Amino acid sequence: MIGIDKKVLILDEDQSTENLLSSIFSKEPYKFMSYPDPKEALNSLKEIPSSYKAVFINTTNENVDYINFKAMLKKDPSLNLIPIIQIENLKNPRQEKTEINFSDISILKKDIMDRDDPQVFHLTSPLNPTLTRALLATLEDLYAEKRRFQLFFENKKQGIELVDQMKATIANHEEATQTASFLALFCSHPEYAAKGIQELLFNAIEHGSYEIGYDLKGKLLKEEKFEEELINRKKDKKYKDRKVDIILEKRKEGVYIQITDQGPGFDFKRFLEVSPSRATHLHGRGIATSNKVYFDKLAYNEKGNQVTCFVSSKRKVRKSFWD
Repeated sequence: MIGIDKKVLILDEDQSTENLLSSIFSKEPYKFMSYPDPKEALNSLKEIPSSYKAVFINTTNENVDYINFKAMLKKDPSLNLIPIIQIENLKNPRQEKTEINFSDISILKKDIMDRDDPQVFHLTSPLNPTLTRALLATLEDLYAEKRRFQLFFENKKQGIELVDQMKATIANHEEATQTASFLALFCSHPEYAAKGIQELLFNAIEHGSYEIGYDLKGKLLKEEKFEEELINRKKDKKYKDRKVDIILEKRKEGVYIQITDQGPGFDFKRFLEVSPSRATHLHGRGIATSNKVYFDKLAYNEKGNQVTCFVSSKRKVRKSFWD
């Protein structure tokens, strides 16, 4: 049975796109709904906004004002989180391939995400079924996460505006996750900052406090023993009392967050960029993603046990899901 929370709206002159998507997702519980009129489509979205996981727009339609439709979505706070997927006739050889890995943000940003509006994603016609399924599944998860974060942010915003500086100390992953969500509230586009801060705090705990190096973590993940090792080191007297210190300072130009662990440090330079040599590894992209996507600036001390990230108050590109 299809629930009301699995809808996908289609702006199209006819039902051809709906029929195609229904075929592509025949084994998945999505309900596709076509509307030729932008106002009618908008009214449908407003009924239960959270039930819609994405909007597909067939931009080959000559009689549909999809540009104005997108503008109306952006202006409505209840709808502006819904991802938009545009179907176009432009050829993109990359999308003809089926092995695109969405864990690599650089691929998505380069080939699918709109340069001027990260809320919009481009797919070419005829649709690649594998690519289309992967993209919608990913966007569904990210949309749900962003909705949860938006509600959390709205409930905390008033008190956050009164704070200019704060300090915190954490010791484990649970505290890191909670602290990351809280610190992100001080940043413009907190949904990005939360992911980046969490990545950096996890690194401080795993590689700093517990001294689990890159190669060892990869080996443990492959053997499915990583969680076991974390528990062991959490109990080990050498590591158990180590803490991670955090300082947040809010200034006119943006927010600075400094994270310092008590570990021996590491060679951070090799991880600031996404390396093809690590493309198949089970980990190792967090720092590069933080450097390129989550934050405007990222700087380590020489030892490598302290990192400072900066989020500009004038950030324009962080408007959507991608982490």
